[in-house]
Amino acid sequence: MVGKHAELEKKIKMYRLVFRASSIVCLIAVFAIFSQLPFLYNSMHETGKVLKYQAQECSNSAERLWEDIHGFKPRRSNGDDLPSSVCKANANESCAPKFRDLVA
Repeated sequence: MVGKHAELEKKIKMYRLVFRASSIVCLIAVFAIFSQLPFLYNSMHETGKVLKYQAQECSNSAERLWEDIHGFKPRRSNGDDLPSSVCKANANESCAPKFRDLVA
């Protein structure tokens, strides 16, 4: 009977040790996660700002290209200029549609 009681006490001590060790590891993991959240948020926020800036630059570049391409005077396939009646836009605007109207 004494041997079984001592063995039971030994098992209880081991279970307590395992419980404490796993609790400490869990608390360290939770602390590590919560200490990294501000850094992750800041990193994602900065990445989002950079991506928005790059998308705006790309859109501006595409719009400038569109205006450059369609800013040329309309011509026939043989090289002759088209009559002004073909283009119903104002004299200072090109006949081509605006880039923003096509992508919107």
